[in-house]
Amino acid sequence: MANTVKGTGATLRFGNSDFLMNLTNLAHSTTRESLDATHLETEDGMEFIPADLPDYGEITADVQFDPAGLVSGTGVDIISQAPETLTFVFSGDSAAKAVGTGFATAFDNVSTANEIMTGTLTLKISGQMVYTAS
Repeated sequence: MANTVKGTGATLRFGNSDFLMNLTNLAHSTTRESLDATHLETEDGMEFIPADLPDYGEITADVQFDPAGLVSGTGVDIISQAPETLTFVFSGDSAAKAVGTGFATAFDNVSTANEIMTGTLTLKISGQMVYTAS
């Protein structure tokens, strides 16, 4: 049976800027291409080999935010920020973290009267994402 840990929270820290938001959901997928190695002597089915470089893809986060927290101390908004170190710390028993370089590619927000402001932040990972257990 697989080891399971209840999600009890996560934080996102930006390496160079001071953007502030509360995460309510976090989704990430990594992919690696398969390369067709089928040739004229292949008889039993198509053959594939894995590509060497994975694509660490995008991270999508549902967030609660204060508009003032989306502008860094230097006055740069979250979409215009240069790539920087992104550190995700997962709380709970595991205290695992993921660290990589990335930048925001999209921020969609909803502002409703008398409600907490929410949005969806999309971050593109550039290069490797390193995971540590604690």
